[in-house]
Amino acid sequence: MPGEIFEFSWFRNRDGHCVVAMAADDETAALSGCEPAPPGTMQRFISVNVDPAAGIGDIEQYNPLKQHKCLFRSFAEAETSEEGILAFADTYGMLGLDRENADPNSPPLLCTLEPLEVWHREIRSISKALRLWDMVQAEDAHGLTTRLSPIISWVDADIKGGSVRNLPDPAASFPDFEPDDLRWFRTHPEVIDYYRAGDLVVPAKMWVQAITNRHLESRISPRILWDDSVRKRWSLYFTPVNLIGAIWLQFAQSVTQEKDYRRCRQCESWFEIDHYTARTNRYFCSNACRSKAYRDRQTRARNLYSQGMSLAEIADELGSDKTTIEGWVDGMA
Repeated sequence: MPGEIFEFSWFRNRDGHCVVAMAADDETAALSGCEPAPPGTMQRFISVNVDPAAGIGDIEQYNPLKQHKCLFRSFAEAETSEEGILAFADTYGMLGLDRENADPNSPPLLCTLEPLEVWHREIRSISKALRLWDMVQAEDAHGLTTRLSPIISWVDADIKGGSVRNLPDPAASFPDFEPDDLRWFRTHPEVIDYYRAGDLVVPAKMWVQAITNRHLESRISPRILWDDSVRKRWSLYFTPVNLIGAIWLQFAQSVTQEKDYRRCRQCESWFEIDHYTARTNRYFCSNACRSKAYRDRQTRARNLYSQGMSLAEIADELGSDKTTIEGWVDGMA
């Protein structure tokens, strides 16, 4: 079975997005994943900026997973404020909570409203899973203990029929803790046994697995697709049905393939480190960022030199050597 995502197309609205408030008794409140609310309650939604009289608006089709190798990290770090969510939607499009990905040969089907409540929940869920996985990768025993200990203690006491009144509610300690997490721990007592034996990694991995599988469910579809470019035959693939499914699938691939990522020193965006084609000490996401960082260091050196700093001091400040700095400032005196 192929290990990569195949021909996933999505759409983003060049006209941007906005936040709208609508009454809970309106039919839009029944959108996928939206929690029931008393009639008349105002709920907030992300909406595409579309003039109904102008049709579907200015839509761009793109392949988010080929163009953005660390999309799941960008989503996990998205601000849950309205401004942060709008910024993500403007860059990558709506999550597609109630529709499949568009057929490249068909007109796009716009999802014009998505509840902010669901955006918040999805961001919290993937942030939680990613933090756990990063702790596992970094062998962060303190972080894993801090994360797991109150949950294990609560569930252990609950299973034994003891009192949990004196124990902190896991949700109070971790805002991203969900009811589904508690149900999962209750139905997996083997996790408690691993924890008692001093194993932090296995319970954390099992929790990441459970979270990821829960969010992959119904969002990934097996499909027969024609591969005209390479195999020239039918092949069976698992493809996302919407953007949020693609984000979780990309995270799942990063976990199962144990991929490495690094933040670019120039633009601070995440990029994947390819151990087969690139140096593992690569610090920039692109040649453009590498070149800009080099020019910025030259400019910084010249500014410091004009302020009276010595060549040796500038070299120490910029982590370079005196000869290089001398070449950068040559002719300024």
